[in-house]
Amino acid sequence: YKSSNTSIATVNAKGVVTVKKKGKCKITVTSIYDSKVKGTLSLTVSKGKQKAKITLKEKKASIVVGKTTTIKVKSFKGISNKNIAFSSSDKKVATVSSKGKVTGKKAGKATITVTSLINKKVKAVFKVTVKTADMIDTDYSEKGKGKIVLAENSVTLYPEKSFHKIYDHCGDAETLEYYENVANI
Repeated sequence: YKSSNTSIATVNAKGVVTVKKKGKCKITVTSIYDSKVKGTLSLTVSKGKQKAKITLKEKKASIVVGKTTTIKVKSFKGISNKNIAFSSSDKKVATVSSKGKVTGKKAGKATITVTSLINKKVKAVFKVTVKTADMIDTDYSEKGKGKIVLAENSVTLYPEKSFHKIYDHCGDAETLEYYENVANI
């Protein structure tokens, strides 16, 4: 690969073109086996705003420690090559594979960034909340306060000493007198 004007655009050994400034140039591709076999691409670089965008199907998820979820891309806009990379803001909370599979490591929050390998400025963000199994029904607020959802909303408590008395002397007259005393307390 070769650029006719490296001040306009450069090209690396893998054929990735990097534009430098506005203008025109030609990119020539020559066979390494036969220098007579070649092709030419005319390239016009114009100034404009970046319109490329990666859109995710989901922007966030909650998972339990040890469980996984997979980030799925809904669409690519303005990107010819669909190669992307994934990175985690906190690998102690959540890790992510090269295929977008997120694994919960410990309770907390992490941000997974999805980046285009062709244009590193094009990114999408996926937020993951990792909870321990006993906290899965707990909702977190932005201020760090928790709301616990209870299975039952009332319970009857007895003094610890009455628990042993019930099972040690089940059915005798002393137990009945003790219940009467507990009720009067």
